[in-house]
Amino acid sequence: RELVLDQLHAHKTHELIPKSGKVVAFDVDLSLRHALDALAEHGLSYAPLWDSARQDFMTVLAGEDFATLLARFGREAAGAGAPPGSLSQRALDDVTIRELLRACRPSPSALSFASLVPDESLFVAVQRMIERRLHH
Repeated sequence: RELVLDQLHAHKTHELIPKSGKVVAFDVDLSLRHALDALAEHGLSYAPLWDSARQDFMTVLAGEDFATLLARFGREAAGAGAPPGSLSQRALDDVTIRELLRACRPSPSALSFASLVPDESLFVAVQRMIERRLHH
């Protein structure tokens, strides 16, 4: 246990960042179809979400988050009288990430973006992840 704690305190978050690579961020006004296509095209499992109106990052979503949110959004639409099976096409083409987030995560605190400065220790990063329940 002490060895793990020593390592977490000894290393900085910037050491986890690849030396080269690309970062793909999605605007929250992007349609779900474009977002899912971009995740697949770039081989990404996660992407940060940018809100151009606020000029700030909102959150990070994974491909599995999109699936979970779509399923919940679909159940809510069906409960509101939408015909069964009509959501998938409409959601992918017409619904934006922002609309999906509003429907499924109405609390603003659920959309706050967690960030760290590069010189933070891995220990601090792990603490923040636990505090914000960002671990699985």
